[in-house]
Amino acid sequence: MFQVVPDSVPLPLMRACVSVAGISSDNCRGVALDVLRTAVVAGPECVRVVATCGGIDCLFDAVIDPSCKRVAMPTLFSLLYVMNAPELRKFVRPRFAVQRLLSAFTADIRTHRDELWGCEVVF
Repeated sequence: MFQVVPDSVPLPLMRACVSVAGISSDNCRGVALDVLRTAVVAGPECVRVVATCGGIDCLFDAVIDPSCKRVAMPTLFSLLYVMNAPELRKFVRPRFAVQRLLSAFTADIRTHRDELWGCEVVF
């Protein structure tokens, strides 16, 4: 559907996919994430619809969720595609989404800052 007519993505379909993708215990979560991921790389109009429904945030959540290991790398590549294109980058909330993605790498430093203060070499 996205390859044939990317400009006519139904908003209710995307809202349903975002709802299912947001529930970690749902058996159809992987399928919903794949639909969102496919829509994000289909074109600017599809990215706009997915972002309007909150799907970009669901994709960022899926990258850091341990239960979504199967779709983590393809989802990350799709998000990098969106962030690399200047006309699509405006649909990503940089401080919220990217900061959440990078928090896995910076959380330990902030947590153990007092312990690391006396060390000569941290990394």
